[in-house]
Amino acid sequence: MSTALDNVEEKNTWIPIPSDYPPNRLFCLDLLRGLDMFYLAVVSAILGPLFQALKLDPSWKMFFCSHPWEGFTLYDLIMPLFIFMCGAAVPFALGRRMIDGRPAPGYWKHVWSRFALLWVLGMLAQGQLATLDVHQISPYNNGYTWFLPSLMFPVITLAGSFSTELLIRKDFGVWKRAGGLALLGLSSLAVGWVLALAGVKMVKHIFTVSFTLQAIGWSELSLAALFVLTDIWKIRKGTGLLLLFGQFALTAYLAEAVFRKACYAVSDRVFIGLQNLVPTLYAPVVAAVGYGIVVVAVVMIRRQLALQATGGRGSQLESP
Repeated sequence: MSTALDNVEEKNTWIPIPSDYPPNRLFCLDLLRGLDMFYLAVVSAILGPLFQALKLDPSWKMFFCSHPWEGFTLYDLIMPLFIFMCGAAVPFALGRRMIDGRPAPGYWKHVWSRFALLWVLGMLAQGQLATLDVHQISPYNNGYTWFLPSLMFPVITLAGSFSTELLIRKDFGVWKRAGGLALLGLSSLAVGWVLALAGVKMVKHIFTVSFTLQAIGWSELSLAALFVLTDIWKIRKGTGLLLLFGQFALTAYLAEAVFRKACYAVSDRVFIGLQNLVPTLYAPVVAAVGYGIVVVAVVMIRRQLALQATGGRGSQLESP
């Protein structure tokens, strides 16, 4: 993940300070990535037991916390939005490694080293790599069905990269950039809906074309909206925690995907007293809130380690 503060002096605080964000970078990039990872790692974990405790209709949990086989829910957007934001970081991450439009000596080394790192982390999170059992390890992480989705990943990544290139164009006014990106998003949604009506079902598990277009459309609209709010209108107050998750998205993801049980174990140990004080139905909600607090603490500690390692010169260890 590309961070917004590469090579920029940061104050040694537990969370980033929005007012110190460098003026030459897009605030919306880290913020949208942070929203995505914060929802995955913290919010969705709390909403599930909360909906159950409140005895709400199961459709609420289906929309906010799970993947139906067919259709498009808020939870379905998490993964493609993450891929989209990986692409959105490319113009910044690789642009500074170009000389006169050509790759500098460290360009391909950086690309392939990051590719290998992300692939290994993906296998650790979802491909059973930690079992060290060749019969269980899957190079496509979740299994053979991921071969088909992987064909759509470059499309989403390129859409993210193009979106950033549009937003940083100096020959367009800021409103023209925002409007152009919003128009692209609406067009993608429209084509996806037409395909769905024609029989190409929206299925996240195999990333059908209609689903992929929906994911790209909502990602582009979200980025356009945040660009208006945070980069044009400069509404940034209170976003430090989301920036933190945006800068250390991989740490947040690994905490949720790999160390989820460990984080819950810490939550149970620390917040067991509170769980015993509330009605039994709400004990899982307290545990989930405690889990969220643990994840936030982990990401905060990761930021401190990065600042110490780089002398406050930005958090580059998670840049692509």
